[in-house]
Amino acid sequence: MISTGTLLDTARFMKILSEKILIDPKNIGGYVLGEHGETASIPWSLVNICGIPLRTYCNENGLPQVDQEEVRKAVVQAGYEIFKRKGNTNHGIAASVFRLIRTVQLNEHSVLPVGCLLEGEYGLDDVVLSVPAVIGRKGIERISS
Repeated sequence: MISTGTLLDTARFMKILSEKILIDPKNIGGYVLGEHGETASIPWSLVNICGIPLRTYCNENGLPQVDQEEVRKAVVQAGYEIFKRKGNTNHGIAASVFRLIRTVQLNEHSVLPVGCLLEGEYGLDDVVLSVPAVIGRKGIERISS
């Protein structure tokens, strides 16, 4: 079983961060993990721009450091803002579902932050959390750690 987990949150994160550092979101690596919404977390040590850690990228390009808590709050708030304006958030989740289906169909072996049943990973058992997982034709091929 797979859930879209924090795939949508991660896409929103990439967009928000890209606006702060003025670079295409496709050049940003990172994830929103854990749970969707208020308790979502961003492991900032994994965030990179073209493979360069975010802090280093900002320093080397004369950009101010990113306010991490401000970005996390903006990611959480993004869904609420969309819902307030449109009355739903169906396009974002549809895009996430499409991405997940395409990844399975094309056997991409992409690493995506999806809801996975943890069975010992990260020292947790019998709990579903969004963590990076390799997705291919068989669904969750393995949980990345």
